[in-house]
Amino acid sequence: MQRGRGRGGRGRGQPRGGDVSGETQGTPVSCAQDGPITALFRSYATSLDTQHDRFERLVKASRDVTIGSKRFIFQLHRSDIDTPQAMDAAISSLASLHALFEPILLEVNQPNVPYLLYSRAFSPGVQEFIEAVSFFEFLKTGKLITLNKIITDLQKSLNKDLGRFCITVSDYLLGIADLTGELMRYSVALATRGKLTECEKVCHFLRDIYHEFLGLPHDLGIRDLPSKMSVMQTSIKKVEYTWFSMLVRGSERGIDFSDEGPEVDAF
Repeated sequence: MQRGRGRGGRGRGQPRGGDVSGETQGTPVSCAQDGPITALFRSYATSLDTQHDRFERLVKASRDVTIGSKRFIFQLHRSDIDTPQAMDAAISSLASLHALFEPILLEVNQPNVPYLLYSRAFSPGVQEFIEAVSFFEFLKTGKLITLNKIITDLQKSLNKDLGRFCITVSDYLLGIADLTGELMRYSVALATRGKLTECEKVCHFLRDIYHEFLGLPHDLGIRDLPSKMSVMQTSIKKVEYTWFSMLVRGSERGIDFSDEGPEVDAF
């Protein structure tokens, strides 16, 4: 017996609505190429491409600042900053480092550019820059550089107004936190040369920085600060261990490291 057709008398495989020809199936819906919706999305695409290109240029400029800052730090580690020749070379290198901020200023000071949208693109370079200039300031004066002095020195070196560019407090704190690692390496080098008095000064300076960081509010919202403070504490312990070890070895060998005389072989 032949099976009956389904409800409504439509056979299996036939399209709804009585269109049995199938000519309209799979036909794309046409739309105006220059309609208002298309033009709107094209403007969105152009705006996003512009933002992405500017962001990538700022990332590249930040990398240049990071590389220049690291080279400046290595230069300070290798040279004796107390000599006039080393000081002149360091000042010249610092001026070249300041000049690397020109592309960043050019981008962020463009009209209708939201500064906060791009600040995270060059934030790593700014932190490395703060680490470098603060290390240089400590070698010169034995003090911690302030945020206002960093901005003032940058403005004087470039001989121009910085516009909307600014160094945030969070970048300053993170850069100073990284400074402790460089001071740890510097103090260990001092200890190996028998300059334990200077090593002791660095150790006290690191302790003061750490104590000031402990007094910061807990709701600052700086994501990387807790981890950097942990590294800071480790650096202080390394300096203390090196300093005390050299004192013990000196007492065993009859060497008085407290005198600021010529360098001696601590080992």
